[in-house]
Amino acid sequence: MKLYTNFKEKRIAKQKRFEKQVLQELSLNELKEVFNNCFGPFLNLNRLKVDNIETYGMDYAIEAFLLGASISKFGYYGESLEYVKERTALKEKKFVDALYCIIGEKIPYEEEVYFETLYRICKEYIKFWWNLGFDKGQKRYKLKLTR
Repeated sequence: MKLYTNFKEKRIAKQKRFEKQVLQELSLNELKEVFNNCFGPFLNLNRLKVDNIETYGMDYAIEAFLLGASISKFGYYGESLEYVKERTALKEKKFVDALYCIIGEKIPYEEEVYFETLYRICKEYIKFWWNLGFDKGQKRYKLKLTR
């Protein structure tokens, strides 16, 4: 047992432990499959190198998943999904914007239609992973797997 000198260290240790437990429910194959389903046709159409883009996409998917899982305790305690989503709306928008910028700079097209479609895809992609993390986190709270 570790001796904590302040509550910040204890909170960070608890958060790391929670994230490690939640990430055990996520598989790399699932991340790749969802990324390819969302962005595959769009990226194959443009013949881009998807290795780096896929890595960034999976990073943001994991971050959105963890964000949803960490905020799921409020849903478990009775808050509606709309209120819970409002708590993380700014971070979620930052994830969408960052992913959009990373993928958008690789696109050779200059038509706005492609960029609008890409932004919507990025938004739905982050939303999907946030919702999945939220659901998995709520299940953990319901099953009393989180301490």
